[in-house]
Amino acid sequence: MALPSISLAPPEPVVRTLKGKVVGSENEYNYGKGLERACWTYYFQYYHWFGTPFPGDIRPDFIVWSRPFYTPVFVDGLYWHSGSDAQDDILFRLQLDSEFATIFSPHISVSEEDTDSLELGYHSALEHFGSNC
Repeated sequence: MALPSISLAPPEPVVRTLKGKVVGSENEYNYGKGLERACWTYYFQYYHWFGTPFPGDIRPDFIVWSRPFYTPVFVDGLYWHSGSDAQDDILFRLQLDSEFATIFSPHISVSEEDTDSLELGYHSALEHFGSNC
């Protein structure tokens, strides 16, 4: 009897999406799925107020319709939210809170550790917004 052949090719990478857009980090994906599980409406990587979609642009990862205002949410992974761009990121958040105060609640920053799994992403979303189901 012949042995089955074994493929040595690496597995195909998993492409995760939220709202039809490819997700840049597992942490963003986990938080987005947490928002969905908690029944919140949100925009993911939405550019309407923040310019064009180029990598490295500073914009919220999520904008949650939290009534009566939208709430911008930043998932703070080490790759995008540290290093030389961190100062610009902080200044943008402060500017966002002051210039958009009539339509946005103050922004929320979510740590990478709080979104390391789907369950943690869900609990983090519940902590910030509660359940909307």
